[in-house]
Amino acid sequence: MTGTAPDPAPDLTELDLVRQLTRRLRRLEVHAARWGLSPHQARALGVLAREDDAAGSRVGDLATRLQVAPRSATEVADALQELGLVERRPDPADRRAVRLVLTARGREVAADLHRQRHQVAERVLAVLDDAERRQLRSLLERLLEAAADDD
Repeated sequence: MTGTAPDPAPDLTELDLVRQLTRRLRRLEVHAARWGLSPHQARALGVLAREDDAAGSRVGDLATRLQVAPRSATEVADALQELGLVERRPDPADRRAVRLVLTARGREVAADLHRQRHQVAERVLAVLDDAERRQLRSLLERLLEAAADDD
């Protein structure tokens, strides 16, 4: 990466450092604006792309995956639909429900955002060797597991 980061304050916790890194990574990754997407919309598109199948996903399932209220997921889905990235289709198993299905353009944009995210990760993680990357991944997975216990 170009540029240097200021030395972190000695009183910051390790989680404070993770938050700082996360904010910086979001700034590097958010090329989503060129597609007219907010960070929340880009994240939702990524979730839908990872779960992409012919049946699509219910809005409630999207809300659960994003850890937001169903109303917020509905607003994000509305915006993605307006941008032509998803379409709503009737749920064949429940005529009262609808499913969100990626359009061809939605799959294209999601793939582009996925590539950009991985390029940023490779650039940032290039300072670590393979063993350090495996260790970092292991530690982060343990921390995520521990944090899940608090949900």
